[in-house]
Amino acid sequence: MRRFLLYVSLFSLIVVCLLAAGEIYVRKLPNPYSDKLHAIDSIGDKAELVILGNSHTYYGLIADSLPDAISLANISQTYEYDYRILDKYIHLMPGLKQALIDVSYSSFHEIPFEEGTDWKSEINYKLYLDIDKYPDLSIRNLQLTDFKVYSGKLSKALTGKKQLRCSPRGFGLDYTDETIREKTPQGGKERAKGHTCVSEGHEAHNILYFRKLIELCIRNGIKPVLITVPTHTFYRQSLDSMQLKSADKILRYLINKYDLDLIDMSEDPDFNSNDFWDVDHLSRSGAEKLTNKIRTILTQTDKQTGINLR
Repeated sequence: MRRFLLYVSLFSLIVVCLLAAGEIYVRKLPNPYSDKLHAIDSIGDKAELVILGNSHTYYGLIADSLPDAISLANISQTYEYDYRILDKYIHLMPGLKQALIDVSYSSFHEIPFEEGTDWKSEINYKLYLDIDKYPDLSIRNLQLTDFKVYSGKLSKALTGKKQLRCSPRGFGLDYTDETIREKTPQGGKERAKGHTCVSEGHEAHNILYFRKLIELCIRNGIKPVLITVPTHTFYRQSLDSMQLKSADKILRYLINKYDLDLIDMSEDPDFNSNDFWDVDHLSRSGAEKLTNKIRTILTQTDKQTGINLR
């Protein structure tokens, strides 16, 4: 019996050591969040334009093709983390003049990470961007807590597969023209349903951090500019009318309160099905097209008093 218990103890110790070694190794692997921190450290002092938002701007705007731009957008990123990232690192980007802020269908209604099933996303911000919302003695400070991601990173590293990465200035590199997905009406319905959360009642939380973000920009002499990225017709046709009305009401109130400019590209007819990777994300060629348009708009803005595209 003692020998059995000894074996069990030794086995447990080996497992713990292996998991700990894996934790250390995984933390050192590059990923889009650590890439953002590296971008801030390396080019933040030269940045004049910062791109914020979720996957729509992460995959939709190529910061590398815009003058003195850096993208701090990321997959499913909420206004809370747009604010937390900019607030923490704004001192390393003293030359910022403009902030492009994504406004999507779900932006003002989505469930905060800490209250939903996506709470593990906060691990990325704690570990790799050093966002101090939670203490070091927290499950958010351990990649093992999200064992699926932990094991997935290890598996990719051991098999030589590519990890998720972004460009030197923060543009998402995973959605390529070679991997474009088929767009269907059913696919549009499913994606729209997944983004419909008006009944959850989280508008106050998202509006609070949106306002904190806008006011942070204004206090630091940064002009906030809102942008709505193009989405596929199948997606737009499936959006919930109640959430659309609520989002429009909130957006109009905030635009009027802060005198904000909005670049609304959501239904731009220049974008065809080949410009989309799926029903609500642009492909690489679509991102190039949108980036070229935004570059022109921002260049014209420099010569005017405002964008005035409301």
